[in-house]
Amino acid sequence: MKTTNLTPKPSKPLTEYTKEELVNECLTLQEKVKDLAQKQEWLIEQIRLANQKKFGSSSEKTEYPDGYEQICLAFNEAEKFADSKVKEPEFEEVTIKRKKTKGKREADLAGLETETIEYTLPIEGQVCPNCEQTLHVMSKEVRKELVVIPRHLKVVEHVSYIYACRNCEKNDITTPIIKVAAPKPVIKGSVASPSLVALVMENKCEKHWGYVA
Repeated sequence: MKTTNLTPKPSKPLTEYTKEELVNECLTLQEKVKDLAQKQEWLIEQIRLANQKKFGSSSEKTEYPDGYEQICLAFNEAEKFADSKVKEPEFEEVTIKRKKTKGKREADLAGLETETIEYTLPIEGQVCPNCEQTLHVMSKEVRKELVVIPRHLKVVEHVSYIYACRNCEKNDITTPIIKVAAPKPVIKGSVASPSLVALVMENKCEKHWGYVA
């Protein structure tokens, strides 16, 4: 294949060309276009052969014209030397489930100072809404959270009292159950308190952004 130098030469206005020069210029451009079309076809063919070699078996050997280096050598060297008879390794996905240890949270909090906050009904509010008899404490709901006082940790125990009516339990079909509301946790199911969350966020800011309060 003929190699043409495509470096543009300094041109002059068309008005300064003679008729013979214009004809020669057109012939030169036509030759360049033809040469570029041949190169394009050759490159397309090389890409096709490379894809065939990469994705399919072929015993054909590609011949390359003078002046051009083999461009297919860079395609998938690993597959070139791989043994097609060797089976691909099989992978088995393994899922490990860790069971939560019972009593771990209680053990972690056991050595810390504990403060208990109880949420109860006032005496005048301990009256059954159905029969107006006195309510009794049926059970308690306890939620623990870690509270941070700078450089000091303590456990705050929130105890919500749950009331029921003994008279309705014995004599009525339904029994009203009244639970005293306590503050909701910042993160459900966690011992983190607002102060602990704030401390963690502050430490992250100091470590990653260099912020100092």
